[in-house]
Amino acid sequence: MKLITHFWKAGIFVIIAFTLLFACSDEDDNYNYDPDNYYPTCKITNPGLDSKVVTGGRLTITVNATDYVGEVRKIEFYHEGDLIGTDDMAPYIHTWKASNDERLGMHLFTASSINNLGNFTTDSVWVKVIPPGIPPVAGFTYTPVQGMAPLQVQFTDTSLNSPTSWIYIFSNGKNSREQNPLYTFEENGVYSVTFKVMNDYGSDTVYSPDIIYVGTLPGSYPTTGFMPVNSRTFQMGNEKGDADEKPLHPVKLSYYQISKYEITAYQYAQFLNEIESPADCIIDGYQYLDISNKDCPIEYSNNQFIPKLHLEDHPVTYVSWYGAYFYALHYDWSLPTEAEWEYASRDGQMLSDYIYSGSDDPDECAWYAGNSSGKTHMISEKLQNKLQIYDMSGNVAEWCMDYYGADYYSISPSKDPTGPTFGSEAVVRGGSYKDDADQCRCTKRNHLPKESMSADVGFRVVKVNN
Repeated sequence: MKLITHFWKAGIFVIIAFTLLFACSDEDDNYNYDPDNYYPTCKITNPGLDSKVVTGGRLTITVNATDYVGEVRKIEFYHEGDLIGTDDMAPYIHTWKASNDERLGMHLFTASSINNLGNFTTDSVWVKVIPPGIPPVAGFTYTPVQGMAPLQVQFTDTSLNSPTSWIYIFSNGKNSREQNPLYTFEENGVYSVTFKVMNDYGSDTVYSPDIIYVGTLPGSYPTTGFMPVNSRTFQMGNEKGDADEKPLHPVKLSYYQISKYEITAYQYAQFLNEIESPADCIIDGYQYLDISNKDCPIEYSNNQFIPKLHLEDHPVTYVSWYGAYFYALHYDWSLPTEAEWEYASRDGQMLSDYIYSGSDDPDECAWYAGNSSGKTHMISEKLQNKLQIYDMSGNVAEWCMDYYGADYYSISPSKDPTGPTFGSEAVVRGGSYKDDADQCRCTKRNHLPKESMSADVGFRVVKVNN
C-alpha cells in the first residue's frame, strides 16, 4: 500500500511539473524544455536594439532570467566570446567599460543563464562602439512664410554638431526626411513645423519660429496704420439716448492717432509669442486671453500661439481689459479713452450726426445681430467712416481705457477727460455682431468687469506721439 502511495505522489509531481513547463513555454521565446532536463529563461533587457557606447564609456547589461522548476544559479556575461563577469543575484547586472582605444564598430554581447542542474540558455545583443562626440542642436530656416496655394517652401537645415538624420513634421500630418526639402503645401491653411535631428549621440527638436500661411495673407491690414485725429471741441453724449449718455457736454481733445482696424487674432497671437506668454495666458496674475475656450480665435500649438484657420484677420475676442491694456503698452500705445473713442467714431474733426460710425444705415457700416449670422467677420468688410476707420460700429465691441461711471458726463472735465478715478468696471463701446442695432450707436455706452473675456469684445489702440 505504501509503495502504491509513493508512486501515486510521484506521478502527481511529474504531472504538475510538466504542466508548469508547458504553461511557461509560451511566455518566453528563449525558454527551452527537454524531457530529461529543465532549462532556465534568459532575456537581455538592456541594451536594446541599435544601442551605442562611446570609447571610454560604460555599458550596463541587464538580464531577466527564471527557472520555473529549479533555480537560476548565476548569469555569465560575455563580450565577443570572452567571459567578462558573473552575477548570482537578481537583478542580474554587469557594467562593461569600453577602453579608450576600443575597436570601433559592432560588438557582440552574450548572457548565459545557468540553473542548478548546470543547464543554460543564452541571449545576445549587438552594440555599436563609436568615438566620443556630442548631440546635435537643431535649427532650420524656411522661405516664404506665406502665399497662395499651392505654395512651395524651401527648408534649410542649420543644425549644429553634424546630425546624421532629419525629419520635418508638418501640422497637416505629412513629413519629410530630406535634409533640405522643397515642400509644397497644396491646400489653404495655417501650418506649423516640427523639426527633429539625430546623430549617434542624441537628438534635438525645435519648432517653427513663424507660422506658414497658405491661401490667406494675415496682417495685410496693419494695425499700425494709424489715422490722425485733429483737435476740435465736440458735443459728447446724446440728449435722446439713454440716461448715462446725458447730459450733452463739450469736450476738447488733444491730437492723437487711432488704429484704422480692430486688433486681429493674428496680431494678438504675435504679441503673445513676442512676450513669451505661458500657454494659459496668465501673466503676473492677470489673464490676458481665455485661450481654453473652444471658440477663442487663437490656439496654442507646438509651443507657440497661432490664429485659427480663417480667423487670422478677424478681430481678437475672449480678451480681457488687461490683455488689451498690456498689448497696447507693449508697443508704447494705449487704449482709447471713452472720449477719444466717441470722437473718432463720429468722424473726429469732420463731425457728423450719423447714428452709427459712417452711416445711418447699420447694414452699410456694421456687423450686428441683423446681418452677422452670429459670428465675427474679417475686419474692414463694411463701410469706413470719414476718418477711414472701420468697424467702430459692430463686429466686436471695444474696450476703452476708462472706468465706467453712469453719471460721469455730469462731472466730466471739458479737456481730455479720462473717466472716473475709481470703479469696478471698464467702458466698452461700439456694440457687436451679437447686439441689435441700437447697441451699435456711436454714443451708446456699455461696461464690463476688466477681467471679463467675451466672444464679442475686442479692442483697438491709440498713440499720442506724432
